[in-house]
Formats: sequence, C-alpha cells, structure tokens
Amino acid sequence: MPDPRMEQWAKVLVGYSIDVQPGETVAILGGTAAEPLLRAIYREVIARGGLPIMLPSFAGLTAELIGGGSDEQLAFVSPVEQFAQMHADTMIIVGAETNTRASSGIEPARSRVYQRARTELRQTYLDRAAQGTLRWSSTLYPTNAYAQDAEMATDEFADFVFAACKLNQPDPVAAWTALHDEQARLIDWLADKDEIHVVGPDTDLRLSVKGRTWINSDGHRNFPSGEIFTGPIETSANGSVRCSYPVVTAGREIVDIRCNLPMAKSLRPAPRKTRTTYYKRSTPIRARGSLASSPSARIWISLASPATSCSTKRSAARCTWRSVLATQTAAALTAPQSTGI
Repeated sequence: MPDPRMEQWAKVLVGYSIDVQPGETVAILGGTAAEPLLRAIYREVIARGGLPIMLPSFAGLTAELIGGGSDEQLAFVSPVEQFAQMHADTMIIVGAETNTRASSGIEPARSRVYQRARTELRQTYLDRAAQGTLRWSSTLYPTNAYAQDAEMATDEFADFVFAACKLNQPDPVAAWTALHDEQARLIDWLADKDEIHVVGPDTDLRLSVKGRTWINSDGHRNFPSGEIFTGPIETSANGSVRCSYPVVTAGREIVDIRCNLPMAKSLRPAPRKTRTTYYKRSTPIRARGSLASSPSARIWISLASPATSCSTKRSAARCTWRSVLATQTAAALTAPQSTGI
C-alpha cells in the first residue's frame, strides 16, 4: 500500500513545484534508497498526463567510476545524462545518498577530470533553465546517511524533512503560496537598497546589490526552500567572512571557511579541522580576492524557519555558506526602518 506521505510529497512536487502538463517528458532522477518517493512521483506524473522517464541510480556508482576509471572513461558522457539535461521538458531530482562520504578517498584531480568533461552539458542545462525550456525541481529523501550528518535518528529526521516541505500542513500548496507572498513583500522593500553590510563573529562584509534582481525561492526549484537571494556586484565585496558551520559536499566535510576580500581585516587562525576538495585535511580554508572570479557567487537571505532552511537541529543555520549570511541578516529584514541590512 502506498505511503500517504509519499503521495502527498509527489503531488506537491509534480503539481506545484514543476506543474507538469499533459504530453511533457519528465525525467525522474534519484537514488534507489528513495524508491517509495520515486514511485509516487512516477504515478503522479501519469495521473497528470505527463510522460515519465525513470532514471534511478545505485549508491556509489559515480565514486567507483571516478576512483577506478581512466581519463577516457571519466570523460564519457552517457546518452542518459544528455537526455535528462538536454532534451527532457522537466526534471525532478531526488537526493538519496546512503553514504555522504563515499568519495572522500578519491583524489580531487580525478573529480576535476569528471566535472570538466561535463562543463558543456552543465552549461546547456543552465541555459535551458534560464530560457524556460527546462523546468526542474530538487528535493532530499530522508536516508540514514543524511540523518547521521544531522545528528538525528532517521525517523526524527524524516519528520523534520516533512515539516520543512510543509507536508504536515492541511494544504501544503497554500502554505507555500503564503510564503511566496511574504517573501515578495520583502523583495519589494529591498528593491531600492544599494548595499548590504553583514556583521558577525569574524565577519564584517559589505556588498553592493545596486540594480540587481532579487529572486523569490518559494519551493519551485529547491524543495524545500524559503529564501530570497541575489548576486552582488562582483567587484563590490569588501571585508571578511567566516562560515563556521560544517557542510558535506563531494564526499568531504568542510568546516570553518574564512574568506578575505580586498582591504579585509586579518582573521584569527581557524582552530578546527577542515576536510575539503582542494586543501589537505586538517587545513583551514582561506581565500583572498574578488567575487569577480566566481560569477555564480550569490548572497542568500533565508526567511525560512530552522526546519525549512537546514538539515540539522544543532543550529538554525548549519548547512551551507548561504546559511551564515542568512542568519546574520534575518533580523534586519524585519526592521524596515533600518537604513541598511
């Protein structure tokens, strides 16, 4: 018997986040650990008249390829990868890692070969998304691995995810629509603001957002979501920022990122270990320069509750770089009388 929670989740993803229309091809990607949700999504796409293409993946396959394959094998981009990003009308991605450290023993250079071979495919995906010819949504299934990273029991973490997705609300779509409206109000307030000043422990950062567009992230692309964001003027960043909350990415835990931008104050040595793709373990990450070298750099300001914006209960902002800025600026967004953020 289908799990009613999975059915509800699928209805919101397919009907609200993607809004699948009859005749549209829908690529459904996800780990096999998320089979209950993947099946529910498949059934819901059929119910709405879409054309579902299921593309499940086994845990650890990419790590095996990167770790043991030749450069020629790493450079091969399968027709399946190409279809999902180059030809499908819509795409639903379900994260379902069973071991978030599966790639931790792989040399970073190997991963770069794999990623470099997919540069053109990634750009096509981004272009199609920007042009509106590809609609996508990404969600996260509560596996044991994610629960472990969050330092929660799996059942507890699952409840946490359902709440973050507003699936425990009587009408989840109405709840997401209400959040959209609240975020739109804040975007209106921010529209004529020129500068953001972020202050916190080891953080004193100024960025210009003059003329930039704020995006209302309301559960259509990232699910859950609940934030507004923009990209600062790339040459405007001035100061220092410390991101002390850990994040696991590409199989490695990154802790205590410190970035100095032009004219930045010196920072105290990072006391904690850092495991990262580009630095040896037990080495703190430090960077200097300008955001101009990272065109995708963004400022995220999250308006969501801790349950929505984060995957661990230890802190309301523990997951990513964006969470640090979110936590330090949230209070100012609720005070329109302020002259800045």
